[in-house]
Amino acid sequence: GLHRVFYSDSGSTSVEVALKMALGYFRNIGASRSRIAVMEHSYHGDTIGTMSVGARGVFNAAYEPLLFEVDTIPF
Repeated sequence: GLHRVFYSDSGSTSVEVALKMALGYFRNIGASRSRIAVMEHSYHGDTIGTMSVGARGVFNAAYEPLLFEVDTIPF
């Protein structure tokens, strides 16, 4: 089970922390996992990380060069 909690002050921050924790975990155990799978048509916030894992479109097109690559799953 889960034995720890990480509190956050907003939804965007919680997504950013989840991304850092997931990527950091696999890096710490020496695994080569560095890609994130996301559901299409999603929205998670307005930070670079949350826009990266959200749906791409007109509202974040200006930031496209800054967003990291993700694997999109149909939903």
